[in-house]
Amino acid sequence: MLFVLNAIGGVVLAIAMIAAPPRFVPLASVLGLLFIAGTLLALVLALTVGLFGIHEQLGTELVPTTLIVESIGTIVLAVTTWLTFRMRRSG
Repeated sequence: MLFVLNAIGGVVLAIAMIAAPPRFVPLASVLGLLFIAGTLLALVLALTVGLFGIHEQLGTELVPTTLIVESIGTIVLAVTTWLTFRMRRSG
């Protein structure tokens, strides 16, 4: 159930990034960054100490791919957030 809510939240935030009016893009970017950083942190916690009784292993089929994709997504959204605030301040 939490995975479904995670997927729905990701889709809603992706739509917000694409369809938001320019004045709301920084907010959508920050929310997207917090969301993906939170999901990455949750996966790391599940790999190390466990989270909500879930203990993942690095050898599981999609875990390495998920770590890579979410790490790249976190970096991209961090840069996007920085650029939106920089453009907003200069413009």
